[in-house]
Amino acid sequence: MMFELQVWYYLDQSCLFLLQWQNRTQQLTANVPYSREVQQRYQRWQQRYLRYYEFTTPRVAESGSLKPGTGDPAHDLMQAEQELVRSFQAWLAEGETRNIQQCIWEEGNRLLHQLVNNPSALKDSSAQLIEVFLTIDAPDLAKLPWERWELTPNPSQLPLRIIRTASQGRLRPYSPSYRRKPRILVILGEDTNLSLQAHWQALQ
Repeated sequence: MMFELQVWYYLDQSCLFLLQWQNRTQQLTANVPYSREVQQRYQRWQQRYLRYYEFTTPRVAESGSLKPGTGDPAHDLMQAEQELVRSFQAWLAEGETRNIQQCIWEEGNRLLHQLVNNPSALKDSSAQLIEVFLTIDAPDLAKLPWERWELTPNPSQLPLRIIRTASQGRLRPYSPSYRRKPRILVILGEDTNLSLQAHWQALQ
């Protein structure tokens, strides 16, 4: 089963989520404020990450002495990562994003029920997998651990894979009723030895 999940970040510090499935015939949206706690946890993790690698890769100063480390950078980094993941999961488990989580859970359980009642489908490994194609429109949001979002209640029975996809420019919320005229960019050389009349006719 395949889902498409798109995430936008707006200047009012709100996040819009759009989940689509069944060839985009089904969709669900969620709008939640961005969590300052998640942002702070990420910054703390980032600081400890840099400190850890600064500690494990000593740099020789001009005097020839090694830069000493303080505390236990490995433990601090692991703790910061756990705090970030907990805060991130708590943020997504509240408000309207919980509906997206619940939707994927329900679709996953429905798929699992079908597989149990159809033993031949169990032989197809692709049928036993939930794939979420994730596109995020903001660099700061993209840095968060989206792969740790708890989107399936039974990971052992029905694995879930989050696949990040690059956005083609600025994302636009999907709407079945949204239509626009095609836009064509054409560059024609200006040369007296070229006959461009047929090109212009084709464009017109």
